[in-house]
Amino acid sequence: MIPGKRNCSRFQCFLLILCHCAFLVMFQTSSCAFGRPKQPSGSELRERTGQATRRKVKDSVGYMTEISDSEKQLLTRIAIASEKRDWDKVQSHFATYTGTATPIYNAVMNAALRCRRYREGASTYEKCRETCDDLTEQTFNAALKIFGKLGKSERVCEIWEQARKECELSYMLVASRIHAAADGDFETAAAMLDLLAGDQTSTVLSLLQL
Repeated sequence: MIPGKRNCSRFQCFLLILCHCAFLVMFQTSSCAFGRPKQPSGSELRERTGQATRRKVKDSVGYMTEISDSEKQLLTRIAIASEKRDWDKVQSHFATYTGTATPIYNAVMNAALRCRRYREGASTYEKCRETCDDLTEQTFNAALKIFGKLGKSERVCEIWEQARKECELSYMLVASRIHAAADGDFETAAAMLDLLAGDQTSTVLSLLQL
């Protein structure tokens, strides 16, 4: 392994951790409950579990719009093939799809990342832009990482600008942009941290030095 690349990777990991800390500082609650938390009832626990499951699906593919039963089944098949890193199976499932559900395209792009099929992932993103009415944060997260892997820095910048216009700023979006930055691109990484943390960056640095 080239020493320079190892150092860059370590620095990039540090920046992602710092980014996460900045996010926590920004959105921490203004008050804390010091009493013993109330034990949730069975119904409350089931409701929370269901909400957590829905959030997991939403976080991974942007499940924010209604999709048909057949699309839900397709999404499941793509997700299973992705977990197995079976790109041929992912392509087989997606090949005949002619719909416009963004979560389907997001799932394929996530599979492309997992299977390291970045060029195919880039093609899926371009098709998604042409076909789907709404792009989600998850769409941009995957696209930033894909084009970053391909070394397409100008395309990464274009996607980032579009993401800023269409999505609220979030830790995951900033983390994806840092992932997409070239090794050694400290200026971009620092700019992302400034953007996320603002004037709270110094607070986070102080906490890390404790």
